[in-house]
Amino acid sequence: MAIAILSVMVSAFCLTSAVIFQDPGTKEDGKILADEVHSLLESSTLKLDKNWYGEGSTYNAYSMVEWLKGIYKVDRIVSPSFKSLNVSGASKVVPDLA
Repeated sequence: MAIAILSVMVSAFCLTSAVIFQDPGTKEDGKILADEVHSLLESSTLKLDKNWYGEGSTYNAYSMVEWLKGIYKVDRIVSPSFKSLNVSGASKVVPDLA
């Protein structure tokens, strides 16, 4: 008897939830801009690989931007000092906006 009452209550909850809770809609198209103009601390243009190590590779947003590119359109904007940025062993990614 308890199982029957419990199953009726769960069914009523599921039906009520289906009517009350509204669908949030479809996912909007998104666009992300990685802004490196204001800080060179966390660069997304220095490719994270096994050729360079140190503080620059620890605070690096390259992997995050590459992961987000699989879902959203991602652009990078860099400051003019990007051209003079040299880190030994690191290869630079060409930014989308300069």
